[in-house]
Amino acid sequence: MKKIIRSGYVESIYRLPALPGMPLQELPWNCFYPALQQGHPIKIAPLLAPSPASQHIAKQISENVPVHPGQFPLILLQPSLGQSLFTNLHLIDQLVKAGYIVFQLGHPKTTTYLLNKTLKQPDAALISKIQQELTPIAPTKSHYQELLDKTPITRYWTKQWTKETLSALDLLKQPQQLNSTILRQHINFSKVITLGMGFAGSVALELAQRSHFITAAIDLNGAYVSTKGIQLLTKPLLLIQDSKQRLNWLAQSTPQTKLITSALPLITDSNAADEQLSPLATKIDRAIIQFLNKNT
Repeated sequence: MKKIIRSGYVESIYRLPALPGMPLQELPWNCFYPALQQGHPIKIAPLLAPSPASQHIAKQISENVPVHPGQFPLILLQPSLGQSLFTNLHLIDQLVKAGYIVFQLGHPKTTTYLLNKTLKQPDAALISKIQQELTPIAPTKSHYQELLDKTPITRYWTKQWTKETLSALDLLKQPQQLNSTILRQHINFSKVITLGMGFAGSVALELAQRSHFITAAIDLNGAYVSTKGIQLLTKPLLLIQDSKQRLNWLAQSTPQTKLITSALPLITDSNAADEQLSPLATKIDRAIIQFLNKNT
């Protein structure tokens, strides 16, 4: 893998297909990539409320600068539920410097983003319902169907995020999408990994289950709520979970799975203080990058 010391950034909007008879859906996306040179640092709107650590990292990321020569694996990073696309800058920066392109998509009603300078905030009641549904733990395979029965809202939105992400991936590949021209020739589309934390980790596993374009998946403390079962999950998986061990049964049922259990509760959103985040985040980043290097 090439040694990368600079990170670049580009953002735009994709117009995704909606339901029949409905207008196209405008969703914002951003992408962080290995950069050839330094430029003007990105500016994050205060409304998106990144942590002080994220603000510091943002000063080192340049907007619309040339991509480093070569092709790089693509990581579809699912943003944390209810959070902005700048929540996980610590991890994003480490991934880019390890030689990966990181793509994120804003999801209506469930993430925070700016669209045409208008702040789009998540539906607080919906976020609360999803979080409540994800509290149950399925400690064994026999509890799996019971978990599905208890998570109808989570399953619906997991599928919705999956559809939106795959539509965006399709647009990212299309030459007529001029807003992503800067990236396309530098992405190795034969190596596409999806990654998420909490609910977004459940989406990462759903993407791995449903799309042959996804070559591996990384889940941090999510749940497995796919109605397709586990028979098709033969791709490399990295499961990082807290001490509740909710995915031990999944790891035992899928052949190419690495399971890491942390004694500490996993911190997966920007509500954590920076001093809490750093030691654990560094440990998690290292495990993720080791897995990526082995499977890309």
